[in-house]
Amino acid sequence: TYLWDVYGASITLNQTLWDFGRTLGSYLAARDQERAARAGLDATWNSVELNVRAAYYTVLATEALVAVADQTVDSNQRQLDLARGQFEVGQRPRFDVTTADVNLQQSLISQITAHDGVILTRIALSQAVGQDVSRRPLSMPTVPQDIDLEVTHLMEEALAARPDLRAVDLQIAAADQNLSAAKSAWYPILGVSAGYSWNYVRPAADFNSWNILGTITWPFLNGGADMARVDVQSGVLASTRASRDLLLLQVRTDVEQAVTG
Repeated sequence: TYLWDVYGASITLNQTLWDFGRTLGSYLAARDQERAARAGLDATWNSVELNVRAAYYTVLATEALVAVADQTVDSNQRQLDLARGQFEVGQRPRFDVTTADVNLQQSLISQITAHDGVILTRIALSQAVGQDVSRRPLSMPTVPQDIDLEVTHLMEEALAARPDLRAVDLQIAAADQNLSAAKSAWYPILGVSAGYSWNYVRPAADFNSWNILGTITWPFLNGGADMARVDVQSGVLASTRASRDLLLLQVRTDVEQAVTG
């Protein structure tokens, strides 16, 4: 009777050689989505800057209205004093005095409203910049006078400078790559497999073997999941392109309103 001790070990390595764009398409889509996210961050910063600028100029506008309201009150006060003096000497009727007094009271109301507007717009500016600027002096920025107001030229500058448009272009590229990756599921996956096996039988001998094989994997039946993924990615691509068209219309509207305003 012989007693045999058997020992063995094996290792197998599998490597995909080409999958007709599955992996590459997914990688490129992820890269474009990451770039789109960075462009979206730039768009967010632009939006913050726009809100701060709008709040700043609104404060300047309301302060200008306060100056106008103060001047109107002073003017109406002088008109009332003149009407009263002329009424007392019999040169004007009491109706003129009443009219001047009504005008003064209305201008006082407008003055109060203007001062309240400054307080409210200062609060909005403080919220926009994240710190209290309710008492800080503001100066009017210098506005360049040689601005080219030709719509076509401004559209070119806007399209080149808008990070949100760059973001949606990258989203379109990512959606297109995802669609290509989804369509590649209809094709086989080519690969290679290498294996090594070691066996030892005591007291006889040991046996070693290795092999390299080419592999092909082709999922013929997938329950319609591949077709559904293609349809989904096609819809995503069409939707993203429509969003770009809408954004282009919005950019043109913004430019034309800025020029005509």
